[in-house]
Amino acid sequence: MELIKQKLNLGAFSIGVLAMFFYGTNAVALKIATESMDPLVFAALRGLMIGIILLCFVSAYKKIFSAKNLLRILPGAILLTLFTAFYALGVSESGALKASIFSLTMPVFLYLFAVILLHEPVIKRIMFGGVIAISGSLLLIGLPLVLGQGFQLGDVYLLIAYASVAAAAIHGKYMFRWLTPNELLSIRFFLGGFFLTLYILFFMEPGAFLVGEATAWLLLLHTIVITGIVGNTLYYRALSKMKAEQSAPLFYIDPMTGTLLAALLLGERLDVSALVGVAVIVLGVSLSYPHHNHVLHNYLHPRKHRVRRVLYKLMHPIKG
Repeated sequence: MELIKQKLNLGAFSIGVLAMFFYGTNAVALKIATESMDPLVFAALRGLMIGIILLCFVSAYKKIFSAKNLLRILPGAILLTLFTAFYALGVSESGALKASIFSLTMPVFLYLFAVILLHEPVIKRIMFGGVIAISGSLLLIGLPLVLGQGFQLGDVYLLIAYASVAAAAIHGKYMFRWLTPNELLSIRFFLGGFFLTLYILFFMEPGAFLVGEATAWLLLLHTIVITGIVGNTLYYRALSKMKAEQSAPLFYIDPMTGTLLAALLLGERLDVSALVGVAVIVLGVSLSYPHHNHVLHNYLHPRKHRVRRVLYKLMHPIKG
């Protein structure tokens, strides 16, 4: 009803739904592909190829590759590299279903970081729900260990991944002062893939880039073209025609799609202890509903508060 009252652009919303559905296939594609391909190789190749393709559609190369902008981009590129690496490792070790569930925490992290790093008001209901959701994530990680069911390091990787991508989104808002979304996405993906490629070349066998069955390479192509290029293009096109609060439901299509596909195609299931953590996560997310009320609306300006002043300097390494 709320969406109808705000005269929702149904065409834009439909495009956004399609984009998020494409995103939701990522975890399943990655899980299947990493049965024969190293997850870091998959992430490196995906980042490099998406970055190179997107760079073909921008023209302001001097602006993008200027010394100032590269230094400004670097923190976000590192955060995106952490996301792609930990996400790939997490999906490979824990599974696509858990990756889809942990993705629910991304908007929660986004709001919490917005309160800490940006000049955003503290909304008690959202903050309370966010704390509950993060607590559910910790339960999902720790409860099986407490019950003697074993410890999944991949679960920790997934939590780190979504915290990293939320922080990258915060930094992205700062970067929109100088770069368009397409320019920022292109260089971030490229640098993320480049950093992972360097890691593989120095610490792994270079031949790892040649390993993988035909299915893995086809799924890599899917995540590059469908989810990476088409998905991002559709998503930003939808956002450009919608209000921020109207786009909120879109963020829940990704985990729903991933969860259903993981159950149907991979046969993945959650045990009882994991369901407890999932229930707490869902409760927290439903209480917080973080993507509205001007979240990420303004930037934090220097204050007398010492912690905020330090955070401002970290987020704004170059002035002007």
